[in-house]
Amino acid sequence: MNTKIRRGVLAATVAIGVTLAGASAADANSAAATLSGAATGLVYGQPDVSGTRSGTNTLTLTNNGTGTIQFPMLTFPANGRDTLLQDVDCEYMSGSSTRTTCIVDPLAGGESRTMTLPWQTRASGPAGTAEVRIEQAVDSDGTPVAGTASTLSFKVGFERLTGTFSITATPLTYGERDRYGIRHGYTNVTITNLSSQTVQFPLVTFPASSGDASYMAWKGCTETIQHVEDIVCVERPLAPGQKRTAKFWFHTVGPVSEFDASVRVDAGADASGAVVDATAAGTTYRVTSPGDAN
Repeated sequence: MNTKIRRGVLAATVAIGVTLAGASAADANSAAATLSGAATGLVYGQPDVSGTRSGTNTLTLTNNGTGTIQFPMLTFPANGRDTLLQDVDCEYMSGSSTRTTCIVDPLAGGESRTMTLPWQTRASGPAGTAEVRIEQAVDSDGTPVAGTASTLSFKVGFERLTGTFSITATPLTYGERDRYGIRHGYTNVTITNLSSQTVQFPLVTFPASSGDASYMAWKGCTETIQHVEDIVCVERPLAPGQKRTAKFWFHTVGPVSEFDASVRVDAGADASGAVVDATAAGTTYRVTSPGDAN
């Protein structure tokens, strides 16, 4: 079901595929009104501690005709990588699993307007392109004017990762119950030392909200430190540029609702788990569980 968002109303972010498009569009009342667009490239910056990267680019719409275009419309198809935030200058905005639509204020004949588009992603590459369809709508519901659509593509890139670490984690799926009624699952966590020095004490940390850790089965830890709010695996030293993948087991006594868990890596000052400030990198991973058989 599509949801319409009026300007000034907060809503959840909408994941979409990005491309800015040049297009021609005839005004509903004047075939002389022509809509075109130009877009700059999008470059995502460094990830935050949750693994989210942000970036912006601009899209300039121009009415090349003499008549006013009442409902200039942008449609961004979903691409599984780019998320357009709601902080966009749209008069009307709607979203679904396959696209996001933005209708902007009327554009007078000969007028141009530049919009800043804020994006987020959890990807870290490779570089690619995104796209948007530009056309005119008949009304605020987004009914398109036939024959007015065109598509514009723009480049999407990623800043080279800096800092101390990069980190990725695979989804965790709990299996069927064992003979004791317990389900087991694991996530593979890969960390890479981006710095030019050996990290003597890489600290991989799972918050308590990640689930019940089967830490006795964590083979890659030189030590395991349990706190009330999290559990920490102290790994072996990691040389400059070195990458390492470790398997982290969890268990549960019943099925769980799907959710996104998080994991973080920091440089440790020592084997006791003391963290060196400003060295953290993080990511999330999906946790799922099968239902019980009838």
